Amino acid sequence: MTEAARTEVELEDGAFLPNPIAEGESREVPFFENSRLMVIGIETEAGSPLVWKAQVAPNGPWSEKWVTVTPDAYGAPLASGTTADGRVAIVAVRSGQASIDYIDEAGDGAGPVQSWNAAVSLGLPPGVTRLHQLRLIADAEGRVSVFALATGGDLWWIRQNPDRIVEETIRIVPPGASEPITITVPMAQPPEQVWGAWQQLGGQSIALMEVAANVDGRILIAGVGSDPNDRHLYVNQQTVAQTLTPQQWTGWTQIDTGASGPADSLPCPVLDKEGALNIFMIGDASDVVQIRQSPPGSLTWSRWIRPGMVGTKLVNLAAGFDADGQIMLVAQDENRGLHANQQIDALFQQWRGWQKVGISPGFGYAAMNYSSDGRLFYFQQTGTHGVACLPEAGPESTSWEAGWTTLADSGFQLGYTVVRDLTPPEQTPD
Repeated sequence: MTEAARTEVELEDGAFLPNPIAEGESREVPFFENSRLMVIGIETEAGSPLVWKAQVAPNGPWSEKWVTVTPDAYGAPLASGTTADGRVAIVAVRSGQASIDYIDEAGDGAGPVQSWNAAVSLGLPPGVTRLHQLRLIADAEGRVSVFALATGGDLWWIRQNPDRIVEETIRIVPPGASEPITITVPMAQPPEQVWGAWQQLGGQSIALMEVAANVDGRILIAGVGSDPNDRHLYVNQQTVAQTLTPQQWTGWTQIDTGASGPADSLPCPVLDKEGALNIFMIGDASDVVQIRQSPPGSLTWSRWIRPGMVGTKLVNLAAGFDADGQIMLVAQDENRGLHANQQIDALFQQWRGWQKVGISPGFGYAAMNYSSDGRLFYFQQTGTHGVACLPEAGPESTSWEAGWTTLADSGFQLGYTVVRDLTPPEQTPD
């Protein structure tokens, strides 16, 4: 088939592609040769400490043992992500205390073992006693934002403070002069307090939420309304790179329609190869529906479409992108059948079609992320509250391995989270 000429895609004012694409070239996904996959969880059978297990090396096998991050007891929810310099970061609720703890990886990973900085208490949002979800993501400036969804449906946000600008007096010798002069220049200094205060992103009661970064780094939240009889899908985006207040967010915008149906799953926002955020969910007819930013980085969206139909009732959905930057979807049906669909072209919305690739070991939270060679790994909670993963046969493959790798037989009923460690140490536990 002859490839059609690709049209120019205009960006919303203020949005940009981080790496301009030269004419005739495609934008490749920046896979990190030194990264490894890591799973973090709360091990309830051992006193509920935070623990981790990871690939022993980039693209390597998984370590045999779960290793403690901190022996303190924690409860659900928890979340993970990476800092601007690639270190793993975790947020979780410390048991018996009104505190969300933030813990990040110590150093740059050059040491012989994985190590962690001491927990920093972020407290709890005002008036909140119970949480339903946590999410952690770096913003356009590389500073970590944490989102806490209260059980009652209120969504709260806290972020690391920006650098402060101070004036410093220095002495320099101007070009062509022999004597120094004194000048005052603005200099960036670390903030006096690393974290700001909790702020509510009000205006809508939310039951489920997921976060993602626009192509220019601005954060988007996709939230499902808390009315069980009418589960609308809403989005809320940062409007500027340095977003410091709720007034610098767009506010909640409903984007579901009669065509999409109500949201029947956790929404899955993911960037495509053209720089547009896509949101996938289980919607009308208990099948997958999709909406896409148009143009990339904007506040406007396409009509709802379908990337083909699986044709059976779905209960779980995960989305990621492969080694070529194309989106991969994995959906689980009510009989534990696992179905995958790989995108061929983002601009023209071409897909390979759904194929059944396996049988899931259970129901529960599902996640997908890639190893350093670009192979996708699908993670699934098992029927015994364990954790298992299923990798692609190879980068950009349409096949998946036949056997699951069990990471934990049981003990993770409070959940787990998956992250890529961009600064792995030189050695890891066996």
